[in-house]
Amino acid sequence: MRLARLQSVVLLLLALLAAALWLSVWQATSQILEVTFLDVGQGDSILVKAPGGAAMLIDGGPAGQYGSSDTPRRIILPALLVAGVNRLQAVVLTHAHDDHVGGLPEVIQQVPANMLLAPRVEGESDSYRRLIEIAQGKGIEVIPAAAGQAIVLGGGALCEILHPGPQPVFGSASDVNNNSTVMRLTYRQFSLLLPGDLEAEGEQYLLSRRPNLESTVLKVAHHGSDSATSEAFLAAVRPRLAIISVGRSNPFDCPRPVTLARLRAHGVRILRTDLDGAITVRADGKTWNVRTYKRR
Repeated sequence: MRLARLQSVVLLLLALLAAALWLSVWQATSQILEVTFLDVGQGDSILVKAPGGAAMLIDGGPAGQYGSSDTPRRIILPALLVAGVNRLQAVVLTHAHDDHVGGLPEVIQQVPANMLLAPRVEGESDSYRRLIEIAQGKGIEVIPAAAGQAIVLGGGALCEILHPGPQPVFGSASDVNNNSTVMRLTYRQFSLLLPGDLEAEGEQYLLSRRPNLESTVLKVAHHGSDSATSEAFLAAVRPRLAIISVGRSNPFDCPRPVTLARLRAHGVRILRTDLDGAITVRADGKTWNVRTYKRR
């Protein structure tokens, strides 16, 4: 009898210990901001999971031209599943080029979303038109992106929209790129700047309105093209880590050597999805770390 009671007490203590450990892990995890730059080939797709679990997806990579013909089903949707995301608080399209919008129609077809932040300069893209049609058909609120907006992700994480401004950029080398939705994600002392495919003209316009862009991490614009990431822009951002989302052996020779040289001259650590695979940055608001996951 005493042995049975002792065993019961031991089992109870073990159960309480397990519960305490699980709770401590859950509490620690709930205080983490996690941003993953998915390896979608020549394009962008970024999953943000805020403290508390709210999720946001920025861009959906290509659907065929320069990457996998089934990017959403092979890469993005599995990434959402692994991250435990069954609903997106927000979907953001930085601009309507197919290497950013291609996978999004399939994603919002499969995963519920509260809102879609869409570019004001639409461009010509069948994928973009399909995205809007699906969003409207599913009752997802479609909001044109504009500076001054903010997406409150919860747990202290905030995503501010910095660009486009009141007057879109027109007459540039690429008006679609230069009116990209530019966001700055902050969580306590950590910050991440996400400039889409902003090029030199867009950078100048943004700097004229928002000179203080200092951020811990920079998502390098336009896949490391030499038309972006100017000296003035880098001097304003002063990142410690630069992440380049780019495809292997892409036809644009991105990232360009001059862009990499500028980043190195500023003492910035560089990670690339073509060499390092998916890249996850985790921040607790004071410290941060980075992990990479290469596809076999």
